[in-house]
Amino acid sequence: MKRLGRETFTNIVVQIYLESKEFMKPITTYEQRIDVLIRRGLTFDDKDRLLHYLKHIGYYRLSGYFKYFQDESNEFRDETDFETVLKTYVFDRKLRMLLLDALERIEVSFKAQICDQMCFETLNDRWYQDSSNFAQDRDHNAFSFVTKKINSAVGNSKEAWVKKASKDGCDLTTLPSWMICNILTFGQISFIFSRLANNNQKKIAKQYSLNGRVLRSWMQSLTTVRNICAHHNRLWNKSIDTPFFMPKILEEYHLEPNKLFSVLVVTAMLMEKISPRTKWPVALKSLLVEYSSVSREEMGFPVNWETVFDEAIKKLTTA
Repeated sequence: MKRLGRETFTNIVVQIYLESKEFMKPITTYEQRIDVLIRRGLTFDDKDRLLHYLKHIGYYRLSGYFKYFQDESNEFRDETDFETVLKTYVFDRKLRMLLLDALERIEVSFKAQICDQMCFETLNDRWYQDSSNFAQDRDHNAFSFVTKKINSAVGNSKEAWVKKASKDGCDLTTLPSWMICNILTFGQISFIFSRLANNNQKKIAKQYSLNGRVLRSWMQSLTTVRNICAHHNRLWNKSIDTPFFMPKILEEYHLEPNKLFSVLVVTAMLMEKISPRTKWPVALKSLLVEYSSVSREEMGFPVNWETVFDEAIKKLTTA
């Protein structure tokens, strides 16, 4: 029996769910949406301002932020003011932009290290075609999955040079790894790293003063975070579906592996490794000061978060 891929399976489940539900809410006007918010207890000083943001952000997108200030019956708690909700939304947007800036650098570094370390180790710029470089299992599934990922990435690439090479009759299955790595997405390169043999993962992870298991976990988790940010989804109080595996040297801080604070510690540490003069942690702290009214508890921040943040980064970067 043919095994369904994760994406195919997810699509089927979603389709069954949609067919079993009636999403038949009536279309409402802006005025009607404002009336609903008023009935539920939202306060505001400027109706035109509220209307403006409903038009340009959308009721549904804002509803994810409204939820935090509502009880189980969707009533707003403590006469919540719209400006408080909007401030949370703006903080979340700025935080996503700040994270995307760092994640772009982390992704580029990760691709470069995988390509270089594997080339140095194997003396073969087509190392991805050698099954011995990957985790060994009876059916060679790890190598087979990697080959499919790479072929799919190359075949679906919109890069002009890939299209020209294909048109000119070049064999795209034999591209050197440095070209392949730059075609791959963050998710794809993280997947390939996770399928490398343990000794190869170890060599790459060593460049970040980590072990293979930790780096594998971090890159898979950061891929999830990157996708949340890139698609403009709510992040600030969200639990990460792929929790971070933390090294033993951080056990004393009891970091919540699926909370945003862990994301920020890991990102800052990697930025320090990649760019020793980085101002990213400073920019992050400035943002948190500017929006100090936004709940940090929801993001998994400890009470003494600045001390924990600085100490954790120092431990990781000097390990």
